[in-house]
Formats: sequence, structure tokens, C-alpha cells
Amino acid sequence: MLLFVRSVGEKKVPDLVGLEVSAARVELERAGYTMAIEREMYTPNLGDGRVVSQRPGPGQALRRGRKIHLTLSMGMKESELPQVTGLSLRQAALELQKAGFAEGGILRIDHPKIEKGSVIAQDPPAGALGSEGAPVNLLVSTGSAMKPKRIPDIVGLSMREAESILQAAGFLIDQKQTRVENTLPEGTVLDQFPAPGSHLLEGGEVSLTLSSRDRG
Repeated sequence: MLLFVRSVGEKKVPDLVGLEVSAARVELERAGYTMAIEREMYTPNLGDGRVVSQRPGPGQALRRGRKIHLTLSMGMKESELPQVTGLSLRQAALELQKAGFAEGGILRIDHPKIEKGSVIAQDPPAGALGSEGAPVNLLVSTGSAMKPKRIPDIVGLSMREAESILQAAGFLIDQKQTRVENTLPEGTVLDQFPAPGSHLLEGGEVSLTLSSRDRG
């Protein structure tokens, strides 16, 4: 019958994987070994300073006083988040993937000035540091809930009449310019911009040119 006899002074190497480096050092000293940091690496599942692997492995017989070589975790790799606001949702997702991040939650809201399907905002913001694979939440425009309205023809009307009609249609007067026109009553609308029949979102502004008299 064969008998395997452990050499004098040999012990089994303790399992150190997952331990913090300070706890690993205590375990090794208790078992009579010394510690050597072999290398460090980024890992997705272990926090900074924890043991990823060891050499020799757990359970192996080794004489006391020998070195146990450890690989330590540097935690998850952090990178700077890219700027994806203003991009389409598809482009934003590609940029995030390229930078090592994931598309997170998507919230869609109406926006009067940003094109439908474009990213309005991101969380975390561009330039912040994030762990590899971390999700980035996006706020995406559904376009404007308001439909463009037809601008009424107010040329030839008095300023008061034009103002009343524009307000009733949901528009504002942006600015008023004047032009000498002695054949019409003073304050008559000579021109408007945008032109009659064109379309503008409710709350949009219409510029007017009003008649004035030659004071010379």
C-alpha cells in the first residue's frame, strides 16, 4: 500500500480569492507564508483591492516561508462618458456602446424645438466617469405636441385689428417697423413676416410693417 507523506513544514495554501488584500495578508501570515503582488487588473465582479487569483492555488501543499503570488483587482474600469445629446437615439446607442457603456432607461417627452427621435439630455452627463458597462439614461424628443397653424392675412388691416386677429389665432407680434405710405391711414399693416398662408407653431411671432405719414 502506498502512503503519501507530507513533507515536514508543508501546509495547504489557504484560499484567498475574493478577500481584501489586508485580509489575505493576515491569512498568509497565519499560515506561515509571505505575500507578493504579481499584478493588478480591472475586473467587473470584484472591488478594488480584492484578490482575483493566486499562485500557487488554494489547497496546494507548500513549505512555510514561501511566497504566494497574488493578482489584485482594480475594480471596474472607469471611462469618460461621451456626449450624445443632439444625436438620434440610434446614433447615441452606438456611441455609448463604442465607449463601453450601455443604453439605460429611455424617457420620451414633447419638445417644441428638438427634432423627433433626438436625445435632449443624458444621465450621467457627458464628461462624467462611469464604470464599464454602466447604463446611461436618455431623454428623447417626440417632437412638438403642437401642430403648425396657418397664419392669417392681416395686410391692409389696422394695427388694432391685426393684433386682435393674430392673438385669436394663437400668435404674437414680434416687432413693428414703419414705412412711409401717405395713401393709407397711419398704422395700416403693409407687410407681414412670415407671409399669409404659411404655417407657424402656436405662440410663434409675426413681424409687421406699418404705414406712417411723411412728416416733411
